[in-house]
Amino acid sequence: MGATIVCLCFLLSSVSSSLIPTSRYVSMSTKMATDAILREALDGNDEVFQRIAYICDTFGPRFSGTPALEKAIDHVVELATQDGLEVFTEPVMIPRWVRGRESLRLVSPSVREKNMAMVQVTPMSLTSKAAVGGSIGTLGKPLVAEAFVVRSFDELKERAANASGKIVVYNAPFVSYGETVEYRFAGVFYTVELLID
Repeated sequence: MGATIVCLCFLLSSVSSSLIPTSRYVSMSTKMATDAILREALDGNDEVFQRIAYICDTFGPRFSGTPALEKAIDHVVELATQDGLEVFTEPVMIPRWVRGRESLRLVSPSVREKNMAMVQVTPMSLTSKAAVGGSIGTLGKPLVAEAFVVRSFDELKERAANASGKIVVYNAPFVSYGETVEYRFAGVFYTVELLID
């Protein structure tokens, strides 16, 4: 049982290292299964916890398509095989996101250049070859617009009529990773769904 749980935990931990929040993008059955597996790993099953800790400490972030993910998968297959499980892998095509060069330049009230991974300021010029959270890059061309700052999905919905042509910035208060990650995880999708017909 422990080996099966560590394999499932490994796959799920490559998506998130904490309990996955419920949203319209994560089904309740997926959340329940993930939470049950993680609870088993964290509530006294030391072997499972040690295996997950080893994977996280040894291979680090395991984003899709990265060498770290491939090495971690090979390790889990080896462990499961040693535990007597019949294991196989299959080749799959998956997207691989690579952060491009990002820059931010305030154009009002004064001009200032800033290197940032996350954008949280008002009137700006943004250039990015790849962006975060499922958004697309600007292909190296500047995107100049006023920032439209909201604190929640509900606020964006209420003020959507004023957001057209602006860069939407979610400045949500940090509650916990499990709650606040929803803006990083689903913010772009929600914004596009709401603002683009």
